[in-house]
Amino acid sequence: AAQFAFSTRQRVRLGGVRADPEDVFLEDFIDGLQNWETGETYTPQAVAQLRRDLGSTGAVSRLTTELVTPDENGLRDVVLEFEPARRNAYELGVSYSTTEGLGVQGEWTRRNFTRRADPLTVSVILAELQQSVDVELRRPHAAGRGQAVTFGAAGIRENLDAYTRQGVSVFASAIASTRLTSLP
Repeated sequence: AAQFAFSTRQRVRLGGVRADPEDVFLEDFIDGLQNWETGETYTPQAVAQLRRDLGSTGAVSRLTTELVTPDENGLRDVVLEFEPARRNAYELGVSYSTTEGLGVQGEWTRRNFTRRADPLTVSVILAELQQSVDVELRRPHAAGRGQAVTFGAAGIRENLDAYTRQGVSVFASAIASTRLTSLP
């Protein structure tokens, strides 16, 4: 007859969250991504959600997690090991229409602008009939995990046969994403 011997050990209890490298994000931003109470039992879902919360910001290009050795209280911190995404992103487009003429669109994005995984984006359109400038700062998880806050301003000028429009707008918005969870 076959015999099986099992050795049970203490359950893994989670501590805090740390980032590696430490100087890319602000410490309070990383702390705010923690989705468990210190001392809670480890679940793969909690650590996977932590990876999704940081990875969804676009501020990192590679991301892994590691549990470090337990501290004197038996708590194991979760270390986010990542490679930051390129700091700047550029986009450029050209358009032509027989009714609207030639146009150029450009966009510059500065990722992790204030070290909170927040992109600052400046968009410009220069065309024969329309010119505009948009500036937007999006702060992921600023109103809680999964809830982004966006601030921005825009200026536009359109010169059509029927009318000429000029305007400036300033805006702010909060975007709450619904988290879908599996049913028991």
